[in-house]
Amino acid sequence: MNREDHLPRVWYIRKGRMGTTIDGYRASVDGVKWLAYFFLEGQVCPKLKRFVLSLLTTPGSITKSWARLIPRTQAIVQTLQSQGVVSKHKLLEI
Repeated sequence: MNREDHLPRVWYIRKGRMGTTIDGYRASVDGVKWLAYFFLEGQVCPKLKRFVLSLLTTPGSITKSWARLIPRTQAIVQTLQSQGVVSKHKLLEI
């Protein structure tokens, strides 16, 4: 069993890279949270992966129910959602 089997089916995974969003998750808060998770983990922009150890908390914390209580996690989710960012393509475009 590889790592992709444990990821939620929010994103199509091709060879470990995030592809496009599944229609049911477009613009939903959960979809944006998972995009933020993959972004913070360095899967969306691999050059940023080296900064993961510098984060104040793990990327996985953004998907937790209590993440909305932390201003820094809310800031990234709200920013992505307000800009309509629901995919890697849209993130890179903006």
